[in-house]
Amino acid sequence: PDRTTALPTSRTLSTIAVTAVVLSGCTMGHDAGQRAAGPVKGPSGSSTAPGTASMSASAPAEQPSAKDVWSRTQQSVCGYTSLSLTGTDSADGSGPRATFLGELDGEPSEMSYEGDEVGHVTMRRISHDVYLKGDRTYWDSVDKDDPSLQGSSPPANRWIKVPDSAFGQKDLSDLSAKSYIEAMGDTTDAKWGHLGDGTLTPETLDGKPAYKIVSADGDTRAWVTTDDTHDLLKVVDEAAGTDDLGTTMFSRWNEKIAVPRPVGALDGGEMAPDPSPSGEATT
Repeated sequence: PDRTTALPTSRTLSTIAVTAVVLSGCTMGHDAGQRAAGPVKGPSGSSTAPGTASMSASAPAEQPSAKDVWSRTQQSVCGYTSLSLTGTDSADGSGPRATFLGELDGEPSEMSYEGDEVGHVTMRRISHDVYLKGDRTYWDSVDKDDPSLQGSSPPANRWIKVPDSAFGQKDLSDLSAKSYIEAMGDTTDAKWGHLGDGTLTPETLDGKPAYKIVSADGDTRAWVTTDDTHDLLKVVDEAAGTDDLGTTMFSRWNEKIAVPRPVGALDGGEMAPDPSPSGEATT
């Protein structure tokens, strides 16, 4: 995770909560924790092993070029206002898992991050409010990184409404997938701007027709829909940087996605930290 931000020493919940957000590396593509194997959800919602695709039984009469298809994909990407994505740090689908659901401009949206070392943490932005929920492994990892905070963590598996003061002047843009998506739509980007220079083949992904585009160097592969929009379905990046995901599945482009306000959230501005090892789970 990105640990460049200094950890504060205050024991107030608001400080601990914002420290936890920074500590978790809960941004799209930041490396954190140990590798954890497991399936990811495909665009259809079914569990599929990363990289599950097969050659299409038949190719279209006139197959388009990789450049033309990827150019249209980038146009579509630039128009995305909301989506759902599930990604892992590595190209083989293993490692810490991140998800994003909702509006790319911030709210309503939900992000989650899960890894062996940092546990599971979820954050929701509803209107101007930010809610945070972490399991015991997560809060223990917060304590571990700063011994002065031990015994000050909120209850595990409970939603906490984070006080506005906790974030202060911090930039909340990292709590979105927007920068990651914008890079894919950037025609001048060193990687994404040249993906169309590679090759295109028709395949099926999760039982649906798709075009697979492979970069000229073979490091990056993208699956897109075969309709006129050529929306993103999946990306596998063998050369993912620290701010990129190795494997990502995309769906629900530009849908109005409901992200509910947590029920029974504790008010972080009023509650005292609870050192108990477990807490009542809420939805």
